[in-house]
Amino acid sequence: MIEQGLVTFLLADAGLAALIADRLHDDVLPQKPTVPALVWQRISTPREHSHSGSSHYATPRFQFSCWAKTRLGAIQLANTLRSALDAYQGTMGSELVYGSFSENELSGFDAETGLRRQIIDFRIDHKEA
Repeated sequence: MIEQGLVTFLLADAGLAALIADRLHDDVLPQKPTVPALVWQRISTPREHSHSGSSHYATPRFQFSCWAKTRLGAIQLANTLRSALDAYQGTMGSELVYGSFSENELSGFDAETGLRRQIIDFRIDHKEA
C-alpha cells in the first residue's frame, strides 16, 4: 500500500523531521494543533489498463497541506516537502515508485485557527504490489 510507504518515507526525511517531528496527519489537522504540521490525503487514483487487464500501474494524486503560524513558515514547509518528494524514484515501503512529481500549489488561510497553509499536490507513479 503506497500510503504506508509514503508516510514512512516522509517521516524518515531529515529536513521534514526537523520541521514537523511526527506531526504528519491524515485527512485533517487535529484541534488545537502544534505547528508546523503536515496533513495528507489521496485525492484521486488513475490506473492503467490494457485489454488483458490491470497493468498494476497507478498514478495517485496526493494533496499535502503545510500548516504554520505564518505564510513564510507554510512556504518553508512546502519547499522542504518538495525537496524530499519531487522527482523521487525508488521504493516507498513495498511499492516501486517510478517518479513523484509536484503538480499544483496554492496558498490558504484558516480563519477559525488563524493558521496559514500552503497546499501542494503530488502525483506518485508507482507499481502496485
